Amino acid sequence: MDLKQRFFSMFDLASKIFSPPICSCCKQFLHERSVFCNSCDKKISPIISLPLKITQSRQMRIMAVCEYKEPVRSLILAKRYRNCLSSNQLAQLIWEKTFLKNMEYDLLVPVPLHWTRSAKRGFNQANVMANYLSKKSGVAVVNLVKRCRQTGYQAGLSAEKRYENVKDSFVLCDKKEEYKGKKIVIIDDLVTTGATIRAVAKSLLPLKPKSIIAVVAARVV
Repeated sequence: MDLKQRFFSMFDLASKIFSPPICSCCKQFLHERSVFCNSCDKKISPIISLPLKITQSRQMRIMAVCEYKEPVRSLILAKRYRNCLSSNQLAQLIWEKTFLKNMEYDLLVPVPLHWTRSAKRGFNQANVMANYLSKKSGVAVVNLVKRCRQTGYQAGLSAEKRYENVKDSFVLCDKKEEYKGKKIVIIDDLVTTGATIRAVAKSLLPLKPKSIIAVVAARVV
């Protein structure tokens, strides 16, 4: 074993001692670092992609790891407690359990938060997820969309009111030629009615993208 290998071996050992791998759901200790133990991981049932209309003439697909239920639900809700690690774990699940790793695409676009909410939380979960997926895929994260007005929380609103709540809330902030005609992947943690994802996708249409899909950790079926 050379010096470099010895260093990484010692680092791995120290990491397991001071930050032992545990299941993010049942908190059981694990032999290897993973999001969930085998038992909790088996509770995750894959679901098929969902078509969503952007306009009358254009639609997109929404890919999700699973339904919005445990054990993934707790990772999504952890953002309320400024738990940035959970967002990386959601991205890890996306990479491991969706078809994204086998697809060709040009840009990763995270769903933006309004700056006030981002400042309060300390991070944007979609941006954390997109950065993780960028490291895995080698595809760049580009913040093409800006949330131009502060909106109320979507939770508790009807489907119709959700669409009204986010209507005209997003604007395209970069119209460079290099971003035109690309295959774009929108990243977020959760889709319920699809109102927010749809609004973001609509704001990207001036770029005349070759394709738009959204990839999320969970979806309300």
